[in-house]
Amino acid sequence: MLLAGCANSSTPNGWDEQDALAERNFVEACAEANPDLSSAQGEALCGCILQGIQDAVTYEEFKALDNHIRENAGELTETGLADGFSWYTDAVVSCQ
Repeated sequence: MLLAGCANSSTPNGWDEQDALAERNFVEACAEANPDLSSAQGEALCGCILQGIQDAVTYEEFKALDNHIRENAGELTETGLADGFSWYTDAVVSCQ
């Protein structure tokens, strides 16, 4: 399961702010969390997941997931993510 936040000291408030910083941060963090994939494979997979997220929820809902991942990084499970953020796990599954 892909567990990726979009941590950055410069925090955008929407997908399109700061030249799509949130999108770039997500794809970069997601790809880094999947070192078994080539760079191109990671970018393609993570871009697909990002599109699924953007199609399913608002940026504010995504930020709730991002905050949850940051606060619970050592305790995350697929089941826990599926229970609280099924749209995220659905996006991951649809891109694999």
